[in-house]
Amino acid sequence: MAELIHVETTKFPDRPHWRFDVLALGQDEFGTWVQAPTGTHIQRGSEQPFALTSGFVGLIPGDDWWLVEFYPDHPTITMYVNIGTPPKWNDTTVTQIDLDLDVVRRLDDRVEIIDQDEFEENRATHGYPDELVEGAIEAANRAVALAQAGVAPFNEVAARWIERAFGSK
Repeated sequence: MAELIHVETTKFPDRPHWRFDVLALGQDEFGTWVQAPTGTHIQRGSEQPFALTSGFVGLIPGDDWWLVEFYPDHPTITMYVNIGTPPKWNDTTVTQIDLDLDVVRRLDDRVEIIDQDEFEENRATHGYPDELVEGAIEAANRAVALAQAGVAPFNEVAARWIERAFGSK
């Protein structure tokens, strides 16, 4: 049976955000690869948990400012990059501070940064420190550049892990 990894994200400074469990798939030079099968229960803050209608393969990097989700059968996107502080591990629990910015790849292969308005609003309201602002912006721009260029892990590396988790789609 695959090892369960608990993912818990917060919003700055320490407001609950997303909580869910994923299955460990393996590791490579990019980090730890995980799977959230369709039906995985996920919870945002104090809202009621719900089941995912599209499963994903995720990447928890060693020290990059993101968590990445690759979707083999989502109706509108193939990739979602949650920009946040580098993930921290405590045994089988991973935590990250979500910094609002996200990068998506749409079905037509357009890659774009979204939620910039949320980032600016929360930056002002919650007083994000300069190092968080700079790290988030740099990470979002780097994720866009890597994904647009088809550079690992945003290329066949992710495709191999998707194949391993879900088979050919």
